[in-house]
Amino acid sequence: MNNLYTALLKVQSKAPHLQRDAINPHFSSKYISLETLMSAVMPVLTEHGLVWVTRPVSDGDDPVLNYRLIHAESGEVLEGTMPLMLDKQHSQGLGSAITYARRYSLMAVLGLVADQDDDGNRASEVERVRPIVRPEEGAQPVPIALGGTARERVASEKQQWLIKRRAKDAGCSKSELGVIVAAVTGVQVPIAEADEWLDQNLSGLPARFVDDILKEIGTAQPTG
Repeated sequence: MNNLYTALLKVQSKAPHLQRDAINPHFSSKYISLETLMSAVMPVLTEHGLVWVTRPVSDGDDPVLNYRLIHAESGEVLEGTMPLMLDKQHSQGLGSAITYARRYSLMAVLGLVADQDDDGNRASEVERVRPIVRPEEGAQPVPIALGGTARERVASEKQQWLIKRRAKDAGCSKSELGVIVAAVTGVQVPIAEADEWLDQNLSGLPARFVDDILKEIGTAQPTG
């Protein structure tokens, strides 16, 4: 794999700066579109003799996206699969899952991260510190909504399962998932206590954070 890794090193040294350019109207969140990602990355891969191939296949009864990074001259291949997590069981749902997997498998393999262009607004904000929620024994988990109300819709059991499943597939530990959820919701949690915090708060997670959490899991770099 020396040829492929050497080429990949050159690609990463010239990695383009990516910004989230598309908006999800359901969650008022931004993400990088597949078109923007491919336009930025493919010329760099081609320059260094690398070919990126993806195709939807089946792993038993489960749909997955097979991806391959190929060094054209040597034929060396780095490959794997990413589960296609369908929120809706129809062709549009499958297409959405494929698009999502194509984006994040490429970013994960190349070690890329897309930044949100907020025109410096976040840097000028005063960071808000919120304590870890420790409900009394037998009490219901406390919602961790920021700027929301106690009546806002919380994540369904299916959405909670999807978050944990996506984290497992991405190789994130429970503590790493806790850090991601806390960061997206604007809560500061020590890494050593992130798994406990996650257990106490995931069932009270406002649904509006689910999409951003799934995106952050897709771009995370697991430490384990």
